[in-house]
Amino acid sequence: VPRVPPSQVETVYLLVRGKRSLPAAQRVQNMLCYPLFSHLHRQATEGDRNVFVKVKVVTGDLSQPGLGLSEADAAVLRNSVDIVIHCAANVVLDADIQGTLR
Repeated sequence: VPRVPPSQVETVYLLVRGKRSLPAAQRVQNMLCYPLFSHLHRQATEGDRNVFVKVKVVTGDLSQPGLGLSEADAAVLRNSVDIVIHCAANVVLDADIQGTLR
């Protein structure tokens, strides 16, 4: 992954699947409250740098055709994204191997 200074990053898009009763945006909001991100929250409240304003959640699903994206979201990503970091995983430990490899 190329090292890019934070000041040169305009937007970080997170492709996230909704889960049960939680929409994708709420899942990310909950995750960003974890203690892991406390340093970034402190910086944001002290006015130093608020990286959270750069985070945009896009609802999708890697197991669906077209990543489960809406046409509008697909167009935004096609025109805006320079770097993709794939970190999705199937965490079902007893999943069928053929389905997992798809």
